[in-house]
Amino acid sequence: MTAPALLAFNNVPVIAAYMFLFYFGIMADITPPIALASYAGAGLADANPFQTGIESVRIAVGGCLVPYMFVLSPALLLETAEIYELILALAPAVLGMYCIGTGVIGFIEKRLHIISRIILLAAGIGLLYNNWPTDLFGLVVFLSIFIH
Repeated sequence: MTAPALLAFNNVPVIAAYMFLFYFGIMADITPPIALASYAGAGLADANPFQTGIESVRIAVGGCLVPYMFVLSPALLLETAEIYELILALAPAVLGMYCIGTGVIGFIEKRLHIISRIILLAAGIGLLYNNWPTDLFGLVVFLSIFIH
């Protein structure tokens, strides 16, 4: 049901819609209540399975946004993109994932304040949307927090 809904939007390639579905199917291995990989790891470590599943989601929360990046920036799928399109899509996407990961974890060479974490999360989400103003905002915020 999701693929036809995504394909109803203009400019969404077929491969992006189906990769969206495939990627979320893979993410089920670490997200509760399925969390097969997390629960298996918890069994090996003799740890609380539910707490391990929650921690795995916390660490990989950026991975849940990758399917949206496929839809927003189809150049990431390498289907018909030129090299400059790929670079202009990949660089902000990688930096955005880094911002989101550090915002969730709360550490870049030192502990981050909660306000810095929230702003870093907003910058990361802005970087994921392939648009010049949001990319510039995300880059400026990242540099100001990283240098500070």
